Amino acid sequence: MPKIKCPHCGANNQDVTEKDKCWQCDTALGAPVAAADPAAPAVPVPSSAQKQIEPMVSKPLPTVSSPQGRFPTASIAIVVVLLLIVLAIVFLMLKK
Repeated sequence: MPKIKCPHCGANNQDVTEKDKCWQCDTALGAPVAAADPAAPAVPVPSSAQKQIEPMVSKPLPTVSSPQGRFPTASIAIVVVLLLIVLAIVFLMLKK
């Protein structure tokens, strides 16, 4: 017996006749293919559960590229003032 492809679901049926039913959908294998409903859309409309969600693009973390961001100017100014005070004290001690 030949293999017959189901006109309804497309399953391959082996060792059957056109009077037998499809093993997958129980449709008669010799039945004519039902015409598509012209009012029905050709492409199914996805439901809310089937809609694709666009992946969120994460923003890169801000990077500090300027030297001022890495070394605060206030701390640099304090270090320079302290060095000047120490140098002034050393020079005053050497003069005496």
